[in-house]
Amino acid sequence: CEMIPESCVILLSTCSHRSCKGCMVKWIEYVEGTGKETLPQCPFCRVQINETDVFSTLGRPFQPRLPQSAAAAEAAEMDELTRHLLEERTQPCPSCGARIEKVEGGCDLMECL
Repeated sequence: CEMIPESCVILLSTCSHRSCKGCMVKWIEYVEGTGKETLPQCPFCRVQINETDVFSTLGRPFQPRLPQSAAAAEAAEMDELTRHLLEERTQPCPSCGARIEKVEGGCDLMECL
């Protein structure tokens, strides 16, 4: 980030790199979302960040989460009627799982762009 106020800058004690707090929060939360159990690495030098730096950035300990596929997240938010309609009229993409409706007369090729 350019020209951020000093109050929004954090200093990592493990490697002395400085970062915008908002960017570091996003980075640590991204690593949590991958499900990896190890603490994140500094995005600049790849040295593992310690628990103290994580806690001072997030205000809580590092909490890895199991990655949730787009299809699983979508299915969890749907009601039964919508799920039935999608299963009846669409097919999941073999690559990413997104639901695709075949247009009448179209070919059977499914491909992510």
